[in-house]
Amino acid sequence: MPVSLFRNVISKLGNRVQNTAEAVTQAVGGTVTNTIDAAIQSKIGNAVGEAWQKTLSGVSPVSGFDNQTAWSHKDFEKHIKNKLKQGIGKHPFFQKLLSGQLTEAQLQGWLSNEFYFQVNLSLKDAAILSNCEDIEFRRGWTRRLLEQDGQDSKSGAIEHWCRLAESQGLQREQLLNFSQVTPGVRFAVDSYLNFARRAPWQEAVCASGSELTSADYWKTLLDALGTHYKKPDAKAVDFFTQRAAEAKRDYDLGLSAITDYFTNREDQEYALDIMQFKLDILWTCLDTLNLAMAGQEPAPALEPVKKAKGATPKRSQKKRSITEKNAIDQKSERPSAGSKKKVSGKTVAADSPQPSADTSTASAEIGKPAET
Repeated sequence: MPVSLFRNVISKLGNRVQNTAEAVTQAVGGTVTNTIDAAIQSKIGNAVGEAWQKTLSGVSPVSGFDNQTAWSHKDFEKHIKNKLKQGIGKHPFFQKLLSGQLTEAQLQGWLSNEFYFQVNLSLKDAAILSNCEDIEFRRGWTRRLLEQDGQDSKSGAIEHWCRLAESQGLQREQLLNFSQVTPGVRFAVDSYLNFARRAPWQEAVCASGSELTSADYWKTLLDALGTHYKKPDAKAVDFFTQRAAEAKRDYDLGLSAITDYFTNREDQEYALDIMQFKLDILWTCLDTLNLAMAGQEPAPALEPVKKAKGATPKRSQKKRSITEKNAIDQKSERPSAGSKKKVSGKTVAADSPQPSADTSTASAEIGKPAET
């Protein structure tokens, strides 16, 4: 805990003690006896000691001074559920999706952008595992990662999302190269991933709360696709239906980690703020799509990308580093053995040792310090 926080604690204690002393002074007619004074000093010492111990143990010692007691596990879970109910169900774009008001191109645009989110869920869960020192939790959370990526190329949520999108007329290549992902969705999803990488793993689990309560989401979505749009892939429907049925398992695991970590009132309210952050991410993604698809026609960024068969997406092409490029350029400019060139007005063999000044220049060109 920062020293400034402990000073804040001392300040609060000082105000409380001063109020106590004034009350005692009035009670005894303006005189505080040595016995009462000693008792007050003892209380100060005990309170400061207790606050300091809490500070050292990483528990916020300030929350109790605002008469805010920590919620019980039951009440905390109730607040969590109320927060997660706010979800994306009432977003105008999602309501259009569920009611069958999207054109085929708009539905394909949503599937492509949602796929970017699905792919990054694997990276997010991997980040949680890499930051987590609790082996029991890692065992449980690893199941989510495997279910998302699959045990092979024919299993997992990512593969079945591709099948779901293909049943709505999208080509797999359009999904895999992220050509239809809007900048706003990319920014929002990347922000979520970066949060999971940098935050304590318990906070990243807290941000995952909306995913742990997604059973109703999947049921509503699959019903809408089957009712208003092209018949969805049967295997994909079966997979996501089964995934929704297992949501409680993940919810119980995540809830246990959250309630064990966020134990005082201040931290519990912070946990709800983290969940709101995640809900804002999801809402922002739909806002972006709603703007991009304003009107009956999709925005240009969401039009299908036509590429020659077998063409490699630009994003997957390996870029040469500056060092590699300069090294190749230097190699192409290197004279053949036995040829001669002028150095400082003198003709010398091209393959003979060169002055140190030239060596320094060459090193600088390819990003390396000159040898001395």
